[in-house]
Amino acid sequence: MKERNTMENSHQPKHVILYVDDEPSHLELFRKAFYQDFQVVTASSGKEGLEILKKHPVSLIVSDHSMPEMTGIDFLRQSIPLSPHATRVVLSAYSDKEILLKALNLGEVFDYVLKPWKRTDLKEILEKGLRAHENRVEKVKNLETLQDERDYLRREIKKVYNVDGIIGAHRGLQPIMDKIPSIAKSSSPIFIRGESGTGKELIARTIHNKSDRHNKPFIKLRVSLIGESDLDREIFGTTEQKGLIEMAQGGTFFFDEITELPLNLQKKLLTMILEKEIPLAGTPQTRPIDVRIIAATNRPIERVLEKGEFRRDLFYRLSVFPLTIPPLRERKEDIPHLIEHFLVEFNKEFHKNLTLSEEVVRYLLKYDWKGNVRELKDILERAVALCQGTTLHPQDFSFNAAAPEGDPSAMAPNLMSEVRYAEVESLKKQIKEARGNISEAARRMKLPISTLYHRLKKYGLIEPNMHN
Repeated sequence: MKERNTMENSHQPKHVILYVDDEPSHLELFRKAFYQDFQVVTASSGKEGLEILKKHPVSLIVSDHSMPEMTGIDFLRQSIPLSPHATRVVLSAYSDKEILLKALNLGEVFDYVLKPWKRTDLKEILEKGLRAHENRVEKVKNLETLQDERDYLRREIKKVYNVDGIIGAHRGLQPIMDKIPSIAKSSSPIFIRGESGTGKELIARTIHNKSDRHNKPFIKLRVSLIGESDLDREIFGTTEQKGLIEMAQGGTFFFDEITELPLNLQKKLLTMILEKEIPLAGTPQTRPIDVRIIAATNRPIERVLEKGEFRRDLFYRLSVFPLTIPPLRERKEDIPHLIEHFLVEFNKEFHKNLTLSEEVVRYLLKYDWKGNVRELKDILERAVALCQGTTLHPQDFSFNAAAPEGDPSAMAPNLMSEVRYAEVESLKKQIKEARGNISEAARRMKLPISTLYHRLKKYGLIEPNMHN
């Protein structure tokens, strides 16, 4: 056992993190990266890690998955009785995705990070895990019986993993929010319409998290990211390999940009929904499937239907519960709430304590927000990151330089949005040309694969914790 930061030192940070890895160089790298932020204790095997947990309380456990004798998942599973309130994170390679998905679904791990990890990405997950640990410990102290504790932890874990970050009091959002509890009780398909950046995925995740399927996978596919020749195999799978829909068995599958699905696969999807059997690629064979389908588009669906680019029978079947999310420019009364929410988030991220001047909200209310909530979030993030003072003023917000000063409503689409759009389109093109293979795309772009993953996650082109 290596305890370079001893637990007896009262000057150490209060949170103790146990890191388990069989590679001494990895242990040293982790220790050097985080010793100033946390109290780091290391072990070179799962067995040694379990012995430490018998003697010392920890707040968070991080383990490499690929270790001899005992894998990281096995170690974390065995650590639960010894440290039930600790948060668990596993470091792993892309090839372990099915094992990791199962562990996530069973609640055995809080999150995972692909190797090689970046300090900033891993630190963000560690901090989230520690907040989850603090929430559990604080409330569990007040529980009187073991059964109360079990019931409480189930509710608390749901809160920690939940994505109910929908913010707004506008009358256009309220009908959707009112319907979500009822919609969540059903397993019928949902069709969500809304411009880019309005929060379609957030609505989909919220419905999943409030449903009886919340303990099963939520799998997202952005259709335009995968080459047409690979879509059939990737979505529906083959006799030898599960497709993405089957990986969501018992849970929810979210089709983003559903209108980009080729017509022949639209027919297969309709058949699957009607017959509750998944048609495997390249064969007449099928397998039983129990998945809730949520589909979304940012295109005007009526025009797509008129052009014959999307099957009407599939659209009607998906639209058992149709939802339309209004754009931000139609619910501007939500902007002050969103600004306040994002300011808290970015103050924490950038270790600042910025406040808003009185003019800022009035200034931002004038803008049209063609990029919706996502654009507002991006611009506020930039303002917080670059602000050198203690208060945000209108001049701290970077829009198109050609716009009249102090009047964002007169702006053309701002420069940041244009740059973002260009990069997103470039990334989509590269992934498509690589037939959905991210490793191949990284090779073609001459980028480290971790950098490409970071960009894909940044723009919401891939799940934060999955890399399909």
